[in-house]
Amino acid sequence: MLKYYLFFILAILVSCNQTQAPIPENKIPTSPFEVNPIKNGEEFPVMSLKSANGDLIDIDSLISTQPTIFVYFRGGWCYYCNLHFDQIHTVEDSLMGLGYRLVMVSSDLPEKMTPGMKQYANKMLILSDSESKLAKELGIAYALEKSVYQDLIDLGINLEETQGNTEHLLPVPAVFYVDKLGIINFQYVNPNHKIRLHPKVMLCAAEAYLNYNIDADS
Repeated sequence: MLKYYLFFILAILVSCNQTQAPIPENKIPTSPFEVNPIKNGEEFPVMSLKSANGDLIDIDSLISTQPTIFVYFRGGWCYYCNLHFDQIHTVEDSLMGLGYRLVMVSSDLPEKMTPGMKQYANKMLILSDSESKLAKELGIAYALEKSVYQDLIDLGINLEETQGNTEHLLPVPAVFYVDKLGIINFQYVNPNHKIRLHPKVMLCAAEAYLNYNIDADS
């Protein structure tokens, strides 16, 4: 158990030490290392997004009923996203047993989500942010340079097809814990898309932040 808490502490340190210069309003960075994600203690953006089944889902209605964990990943074409998706599945029941709702957010259009993603939709809610509206509000969206976009094309990955637009934006993979008041209690954002929040750390954080508050008068 000690090593799990060490993982948890490390995740907090990484989150707290991600300090970048403020990004000018409306300017989308061109590198994942330049994003300026929303901070702990701030309100999670609310809007409506389509589910994997094409239903319009109101985020505000979700978070007002139970604490919610949002896991933001790049798309079904991303090997590391699929690996993390499978890892999260191993702690899915435990997270839900604590009372959390688990929401996965993809940059894919609903109809472009892979069968591997949709197979978990019976428990997890999977949302599409193909226009990067939520990613922009969260401060985790970045624009691909032409050379990087061409590299993806060479690998057979066409974002214009999977996202349905020509913006060529991607999100930095991220995890946000949001309470029923809509406040972010904990976040993990790593510009290296190969490094994801360990599922056991996810569980430790969920246990630590469930119904957690500090009495200002104590």
